[in-house]
Amino acid sequence: MEQHHPSIRQEAVALLDRGMANRAVAERLNVPRGTVSWWRHEARREQGGQGEARRSRLCPVCDERPLDRASYAYLLGLYLGDGYISHYAKHRSPSLLVTMDDAWPGLQDAAEAAFRAVFPDNAICRQRRKGCQNIKVYFKHLTCLFPQTGPGRKHERKIELNGWQQKIVDEHPWEFLRGLIQLFTNTLDTVGVEWRRANAKNISVAKRASVALMDAHIGPKY
Repeated sequence: MEQHHPSIRQEAVALLDRGMANRAVAERLNVPRGTVSWWRHEARREQGGQGEARRSRLCPVCDERPLDRASYAYLLGLYLGDGYISHYAKHRSPSLLVTMDDAWPGLQDAAEAAFRAVFPDNAICRQRRKGCQNIKVYFKHLTCLFPQTGPGRKHERKIELNGWQQKIVDEHPWEFLRGLIQLFTNTLDTVGVEWRRANAKNISVAKRASVALMDAHIGPKY
C-alpha cells in the first residue's frame, strides 16, 4: 500500500465520519479506494470496534459464517487463474492477492466487489503496479476457503475442488468461469459449451452456439 502523509489520512477519516462514501473520499483526496477502506477499518478498530474485529475473524468454513456463494465462485476462479496466497512471517495472517491488468478497469472493479462480498468485514486494498493492480486481503482462514493452496505453482500440481466447493461451482458455474482462466474444461462441459484443445497450453471455443453462450453469460472484457 502506498504511503501517504498522516494529514491525508486524518482528513479522510474526518470525511468518512461525516458520512462520505469511500469512493467519494478517494476521488476527493486522489488516493486508492482500497486505501480509504483500510483507513476506515483501522479507525473503527482504534475507536474500539471490537464487534467488527470479531466478525472479521469468523470463517465461513469453520464458524459457518454466511458466504456469498456466487461471489465466492467468481473469486475461486480468479484465485485458481490469476491469484495466489502468501504466508509471510512478519504478518499474522496470510494474504490473498489477485493481479488484474489495467487494460480492463471494469474487471478490476468486479474483482474488488467479489473480494468485498466474500470478506465483508475485512479491509480490501489495491496495490498499484506497472500496468496492473493487485487486489489484496489478509485473513487468517484463507487456507480454509482456498484449500488448493500449497507449495509450488498451481498449474504444476493437481488441483481438485473439495465437495463443498464443487457444490458452489455447480450452483454458479458461470460465475466460476468468469473468474477462471485455466482448469475450466469440466465446467464448460456442464454448461454445454463445446471446446477443443488447440495445443498443449490453449483451449479453443469456436462453435457459434458455444461462443454465443460465453458472450451471454460471461460477456466481453471491459
